[in-house]
Amino acid sequence: MRILMITPYVTIEGRSEFEKNKTGFGYMVLDIAKAVGKMEEVDLLATDSRGRGFVEERVRYLKRSIALFLRHLHRCLPIASFVGLVKRYPQMQRPTKIRLFYYWLMTGYMKRIIRTGHYDIVHMHGCSLSTDLWMEVCDSLKQKFVVTLHGLNSFSDTVKLEPAGKQYERDFLKRVMDGEIPITVISTGMKRLIEKTYGVKDRKNITVVCNAFNFADDLRGGRFLVERLEFGDDSHVILCVGNVSRKKNQGQLIRAFELLPEGLAERTYIVFLGGNYEKDYTIEKLSEGCRWASHFIACGAVPKEAVAGYYEQCDAVALMSLSEGFGLSLIEGMHFGRPSMSFTDVDAFEDIYNECAMIGVGEHSDEAVAKGLEILLTKEWDSERIKKYSKKFETERMANNYIYVYKKEIQHT
Repeated sequence: MRILMITPYVTIEGRSEFEKNKTGFGYMVLDIAKAVGKMEEVDLLATDSRGRGFVEERVRYLKRSIALFLRHLHRCLPIASFVGLVKRYPQMQRPTKIRLFYYWLMTGYMKRIIRTGHYDIVHMHGCSLSTDLWMEVCDSLKQKFVVTLHGLNSFSDTVKLEPAGKQYERDFLKRVMDGEIPITVISTGMKRLIEKTYGVKDRKNITVVCNAFNFADDLRGGRFLVERLEFGDDSHVILCVGNVSRKKNQGQLIRAFELLPEGLAERTYIVFLGGNYEKDYTIEKLSEGCRWASHFIACGAVPKEAVAGYYEQCDAVALMSLSEGFGLSLIEGMHFGRPSMSFTDVDAFEDIYNECAMIGVGEHSDEAVAKGLEILLTKEWDSERIKKYSKKFETERMANNYIYVYKKEIQHT
């Protein structure tokens, strides 16, 4: 089977054109491409960057350049496709219009790729205004496709996205509900929320394919955390992974920590991994005036290959996001036998939760989060049992699930 994956970007350490966006989305799409690439032929087109073509770990990354786009300008979709999108969403901001025109310029090159690639299916990642153009390209060539949603941007005020983008997602989902578009989502909660919003049950064109973790066997730098931070032997370390933002809600974790019993708090540290994208929302600002401010360690963005060392040495993982498509750090911690904690209303909770490995917090109050932290730190956990449970989220299983979706869609008439 031949698959073309279309994504805004992936995150690849050591390649300059793919290092700009270091996000969970970028790492996850890369992991999906590599996992499926071990079983089938995968080409990948990253639309938001320019660079040469290359092959790495059985995935072929296609060349992107303005010269290529202009060379195939005569193959582009009618200009009315671009103009129609702009008119349909009059609140669209000017930079978005410019970017959308850039995507339209790419449609001729994309047609050429699909025609010459003889793909069985095109797999698009994410839902944005550009998705409309990519789907129209596929429709014009009678090419089968599927779209994966890695989150729901229009359902949360904490997601920074202009109104046109949020409205497009709602319109896209309406078409999904009408049976026009086959999609996958990364959690059962996402599927249920979509169906509830539009008053439809059990849509067959929505398939749940959970994310998976992917770590190299070599854990070089495994003592990095202890050597750098020099915690005491009797200390507890909670790891919180994700870019620091209101959506990820690190501030509430800090406030809840302040409510812990003194004897527990003085032996506990929270290590935050993730870059800062909101100037007024940083670990330093959030911990100002806190009694236990010295127990909050902001490490900034950390290369993925170094994150394994942090999981290996922490005692637990906490992710108190207000909106979360999946929660990859929760299952990554489980791989190392570490228990985790999140709110019970995050989309993937029922996909991830097992009492042997996780604490669920049912209320969003600081007191409820503090109680959850106390249980997380004091309960006796079976590390080996957690590791065994984590095998549910291995990349091979995820890849097989995507391949099942591809075959189902290819056979669908």
